[in-house]
Amino acid sequence: MDGKFLREIMSGLKCGACGQHYDTDRANVLGYQYNVWIDIHSYLREFDGDFAKLFNRS
Repeated sequence: MDGKFLREIMSGLKCGACGQHYDTDRANVLGYQYNVWIDIHSYLREFDGDFAKLFNRS
């Protein structure tokens, strides 16, 4: 996993407060934790995309 891949993922995300896309040119990857990526991968396989439910917002 590299910073370029993470910036690609971030380019499709919007800020929950203002709705603007994140400025990926200003994003910095500070470090990696391999076991976190395994957890995220497992979570995303089951995630249905309902962020309102995820953050308890109806």
